[in-house]
Amino acid sequence: MDTMSSTKRLLCFAASLGVLALVLAGPVSAQQESSSRTVTPPQAAADDAAKSGDPVAIDQSPSNTSPTLPAATSGPLRMGTARLLDLRGAIRIGPFYVSSVDFAQALDEFRPSGGTTMKGFRNVATFVRTFMVYQHAFRRGRLALQYEPHLSVINGHSELNYTDQELSLDLRYALSQRWGLDLADYFSYVRNRNRLGSFLDAESVTGRTFPTAFVDTRGPWLSNGFSAGFTYHLSARTQLSFGPSIGYSHEFPGLTSSRSISSFSTGARAAISHTLSARKSIEGYYFYQRSIFSTDFPSTTYHTMGAGYSQALGSTWTMSTSLGVSTASSHNGPRPWHVVGSLGLVKAFPKSQLSFHFARGYGLSGFISNRYADRVDAAFEHRWTQRLSTSVGLGYQRELGSAAGSYSGEYATGQVSYRLLANVSWFANYVYKLQAGGIAQAINGSRYFFSTGLRWEPGRAAGR
Repeated sequence: MDTMSSTKRLLCFAASLGVLALVLAGPVSAQQESSSRTVTPPQAAADDAAKSGDPVAIDQSPSNTSPTLPAATSGPLRMGTARLLDLRGAIRIGPFYVSSVDFAQALDEFRPSGGTTMKGFRNVATFVRTFMVYQHAFRRGRLALQYEPHLSVINGHSELNYTDQELSLDLRYALSQRWGLDLADYFSYVRNRNRLGSFLDAESVTGRTFPTAFVDTRGPWLSNGFSAGFTYHLSARTQLSFGPSIGYSHEFPGLTSSRSISSFSTGARAAISHTLSARKSIEGYYFYQRSIFSTDFPSTTYHTMGAGYSQALGSTWTMSTSLGVSTASSHNGPRPWHVVGSLGLVKAFPKSQLSFHFARGYGLSGFISNRYADRVDAAFEHRWTQRLSTSVGLGYQRELGSAAGSYSGEYATGQVSYRLLANVSWFANYVYKLQAGGIAQAINGSRYFFSTGLRWEPGRAAGR
């Protein structure tokens, strides 16, 4: 398919959806939302969690072989977000739920930077994305299995490409009145990291921020991370948590690269947290991890310790921060120390939300590496009317290391969503990325991604 026909096809698709928006928008009420908003402090949810056996830990111990498995304050989080899993209004068949379906057309273009051997590309794709959940509650706990498959047709080929897949399992079980057990597993197979929205998700009630990887690797990326956490409530406000973790990642051959790389890690974490008041909490933690790499990097052992603090600043600001030290050693080499930590801020307005996240640590790159990295993200969302909303996001990431091996990336995103019916919306999304550096795992150049389509969310009819 040539460039002109690809562009015309995308424009015709967008125009058709725009006409559909005008036709279907009539029956929808255009009422404004109330400008008042009640914000619950982070530890109000923590007090409830203490009674139910859920962990209230601030997870600042990332793994470079698997996505971070964040601790929730009450129940499991929706996969890839900072928000609690909410199935109100979802289509239900027994314990199975269908929460949303996206159908979209996308234009994806990559332009390699000068001096590289990579080739550029321009693809037009049609894809369908579905979010499904299996959930079962029993006497002492709850099991949630979340699955989000992507099906796509690229450049008009009739063959379906079963591309990005994400699967998570969360089991919470009350062993006794004081003891609790959490088992979590997250699997992903990713070819394209151009999201339908920002790479930073935030939840204003608890102040959680959740950044997702945005750096594009040269080949498909597979990862799986498993963790087991035991919690013991020393009192109504103090709890101890500890448990092991294991992870595996593999990057397949891809753009101009016939090589692959994998890593395997084992680790353990211990933490003690205390609720100071309904608005404040503190935590101390220690994390150990041993990572083994198939090539490029020596086996590396990490030791990290620090403290965390979260607070509701007034009725609309929430903050979560941590500060610590970390050391990494390989064979008999030196053991340098690094200052690590994070800062998350969420500001809630009557019709908007502003979020910010900064982190320094290891495992932040989104590709296989044993180096430490910095990452900063910001996002802003605004609801203009009950039907129309927009959002923008910015982010930057860099590896800390030698000039020859360091890597950096940045992104900008924008999205507009218009509700056509109670549970059907039209959306348009744009992602721009720029990546540069001297490593073999990630691509160098600029990437442009535009998509437009329809989203069906039955939960919207339930007032979510």
